[in-house]
Amino acid sequence: MLRSRRDEGMKFLPFEEAQSYSNIVVDGAPGPRTVIALSHWPKSGTPQELLRDTSAAIAFAYLDVLAGGPLGSHTAGYPRAKIVTNDHFDVDGLVSLYILTHPDPSSLERGKLTDIASAGDFRTFEQLGSYQAAIVFEKLGQQEEERLRATGVSDYSELCGAVYSSALRRFDEVLGDLRAYESFWSSEIDEYRMTKEDLESGSVVLEEVPQLDLAFVTAPEGMPISRAAVFERSHASLMTFFEGPAIRTFYRYESWVLLVSRSVRPRVDLSGLAMRLNELEQSGASWRFGGVRAIIPVLAPLTSEIAMPEGRNSGLAPTSIGCQEYREILLGFLEKNPPSWSPWKGD
Repeated sequence: MLRSRRDEGMKFLPFEEAQSYSNIVVDGAPGPRTVIALSHWPKSGTPQELLRDTSAAIAFAYLDVLAGGPLGSHTAGYPRAKIVTNDHFDVDGLVSLYILTHPDPSSLERGKLTDIASAGDFRTFEQLGSYQAAIVFEKLGQQEEERLRATGVSDYSELCGAVYSSALRRFDEVLGDLRAYESFWSSEIDEYRMTKEDLESGSVVLEEVPQLDLAFVTAPEGMPISRAAVFERSHASLMTFFEGPAIRTFYRYESWVLLVSRSVRPRVDLSGLAMRLNELEQSGASWRFGGVRAIIPVLAPLTSEIAMPEGRNSGLAPTSIGCQEYREILLGFLEKNPPSWSPWKGD
């Protein structure tokens, strides 16, 4: 059980400003004056015994140590700091900062908060309300960033700090009345429910290849696919979506972070596969792979430089390679080429 820390007064500062002080970084890489990172990122230096799937859960584990909890024997080895920070805005980072700067962490609902962090990072969750909250925080963050940019603020550290400060102020308000933010989450929740129904009915088909940590998802053209609904059914770290004739393969975020709850197959570099597909392609499309070390790398025939899984089919080019042919080529490539990158081993 966590003790109250009202007398400790941890405070959030934007990343660049925080480097003037000893600081704790959450959900990211340490800065020049960081005394400890509480992060599931590779190479973050987070102590092994603190590692959890989300940075929010790591923050709770760290507070357990300070409170003499389950890892209390390590207390002397973990530094403290008054300043906490992060260099990019996302939900796991927000929840982590909320936990550490809260005046009374013993009053917090650990399961609820870590579930929100998981919904934000992985689109996996135990309670639907966690997904709703994650969506709200993401959209509030986007709105605040757009507002600030419209006023002429362009420095990202300043933007990120202001977005975090705004979201932290509204955190309790959002969780206290998610219904008030229905316009933020309703469309994504509807899509999630529809995809679940489509998976049940067979309109969307999920096929797994466990030995390759791979899953194929097939849907008619124009039918939206909710990643949350798919990820609820499959842990596969490598996903291929066939949406009508559109094709894209991507590695999930779980394969980039230091996940401890289950084993994730290290990544195979798909650059060679992109080259092979370009040799076969007859439509003029250019197959590109985002890189084995990228956070969520995508392999797809593109008309632009970047295609992220949440971008649906925007930026995807028509391909002359059919879904069945692509499936066979992908399976053959994965069977012949061993994994080459893991967050646990780095470069």
